[in-house]
Amino acid sequence: MKTTLRMNKFVLVLGGIISCITAIVLLQLMQEWDREDCYKRLATEYGVKPEYSEIAEKIIEQIRVELKTGSNQEVHTLLEQKASFTVVEKIHGLDGSYGEIVILKMCRFKNNGFSFLFRFTKEGYFLNVREYLED
Repeated sequence: MKTTLRMNKFVLVLGGIISCITAIVLLQLMQEWDREDCYKRLATEYGVKPEYSEIAEKIIEQIRVELKTGSNQEVHTLLEQKASFTVVEKIHGLDGSYGEIVILKMCRFKNNGFSFLFRFTKEGYFLNVREYLED
């Protein structure tokens, strides 16, 4: 009787562990499939290779053309037109200027989004944007 209960507990715990591992692997595969599909779609839209850096460069190019100069709010409005975005972090410079690290979610999974660093003057006007790559 005790052996049967122990065996049942063991099977349940083992089944739970296997289920968790399977779920993690499937999530990773789904993110990879999403990345491939999304980058192919964006590459077709922008006329570049389906690679992160090339798509990001085209997005930056568009932002620079459309903005030139503008306020922080105008940048956020432009980003909202492209896709949902999240300001991950604000960075303050010694001269009063500041930057925002922004993730532009153009794919289904946030991890497949594009990260940019936007720089603004201390008055809040757009200075520059560049691709932001985490180490």
